Amino acid sequence: MKILVVEDEMIISEDIRWMLEERNYTVTDQAVDYDDAIQSIEKILQI
Repeated sequence: MKILVVEDEMIISEDIRWMLEERNYTVTDQAVDYDDAIQSIEKILQI
């Protein structure tokens, strides 16, 4: 499963990423807001 982490606090985002990766999930990217998340999704989907 691929996951995009969207969180405006980087330390929390890193903790979430670490917890997910420890459970063998793939974190595709980290975004700090809606616009960053949309850009990341477009990049992943190559839109």
